[in-house]
Amino acid sequence: MIFGSNGSGKSSGSAALLARKYLANQFGGLVLCAKTDEADRWRSYLRQTGREQDGRFFSVGGEYRFNFLEHEANQRRAQVENLVNLLIGVARVRRSKIPDEKTVFWTQEQKKFFRNGLSLLMFAKEPANVRNLYRILRSCPETARDAENERWQEDNYVCALLSRAITNAPQNLDVSEIEAYYLRDWPTMRESERSLVKADLTGLLDGLSRGDIGDLFSTTTNLTPNDILNGAVVVVDIPEREFLEIGQYCALIWLQLLQRAIDRRQYKEPEGRPLFIWQDECHLFASDRDSVFQATCRSKGVSVVRICQNYPLLHLAYGSKEAVDSLLGNCTTKFFHRNDCPETNTWATKLIAKELSFEHSIGDSDGKRSINVHRREEDSCRASEFLALKDGGKVNRYLVQAIVFQSGRSWLKDKRRWIVSEFRQQ
Repeated sequence: MIFGSNGSGKSSGSAALLARKYLANQFGGLVLCAKTDEADRWRSYLRQTGREQDGRFFSVGGEYRFNFLEHEANQRRAQVENLVNLLIGVARVRRSKIPDEKTVFWTQEQKKFFRNGLSLLMFAKEPANVRNLYRILRSCPETARDAENERWQEDNYVCALLSRAITNAPQNLDVSEIEAYYLRDWPTMRESERSLVKADLTGLLDGLSRGDIGDLFSTTTNLTPNDILNGAVVVVDIPEREFLEIGQYCALIWLQLLQRAIDRRQYKEPEGRPLFIWQDECHLFASDRDSVFQATCRSKGVSVVRICQNYPLLHLAYGSKEAVDSLLGNCTTKFFHRNDCPETNTWATKLIAKELSFEHSIGDSDGKRSINVHRREEDSCRASEFLALKDGGKVNRYLVQAIVFQSGRSWLKDKRRWIVSEFRQQ
């Protein structure tokens, strides 16, 4: 975990060193882009470390495609519910991380739609992709009268799929349930609720279906997380600063699919290839599964690098301090660059904890001298330490400083739990 204010040198300091070390040691990796210059930064890293041939830039107008639903559906022991949870994980980026009644309702209705839509496509032997899911959404009957109208049914996409599904599996209970959902449950939902659910689903499916983004995720596949396991460095060059929510959706698709691929692989040192996941502005790519994955990723040979300005941004992204602390508790190594955020600095101070010191004094009472020892606890690393760290540039001779803390490690001869480390900007 790397914290630091804007301009503190975190990207050109500790982050740049880590990136080059991973590449030099033949790690495969996934890079999520928030800033528009992030992809060029990684082109430079790949060139500096002789890894240019391993770079795969997944970008609008580029050569690579990833039909992620089809890919995941073809995995061993794949189930519809796995795909449903994948899509829900992507959709959650638009929702508060603190559940309330409305959030729970929307999530449950989203799950129903995705579950029935994906199942319908599979039973009808239609390609399972985002474009076809969106086509189903736009074809759903708005009223019970629509669902019963033969003329409406004639040219309707949902009805055509239902007909094919019934033909392919005439006595299948699941097909009957799907038919009941589209022709009874959906049109009889309260109009105000249906409109909200439909608008929410449209926000996700429309953005991932249209134009160049739709081509990336709903056509063919020539790049998958398996390439990362084999040593490729995939840079998801659809930066959030340019594409906004669509950029977040694209990043979360790749993040979740790689996490699943990592969970499936058998990793054994030293034969297995180590991997990294890189998330600058990591609060933009927060996933409900991050904490669970972080707890086991080391045993799978994965180093996750998260870079963020301050603790409050993570709190907003994950919804509670408990969620943030659960995640950060499994980030073994932490870098703290110059920071003027009081909450972040106070949190870091408490993390590093207090140290015991003993103060000696000599007393004189009634002509008798005594030596007294006072036991005192004080912060090992005061919050003020984070304010004056060097942030690079000419004035600092291009040196960046960070306080480094690594769980369970003592530094130098005095056995301190933290150290000020310097990084040369390049």
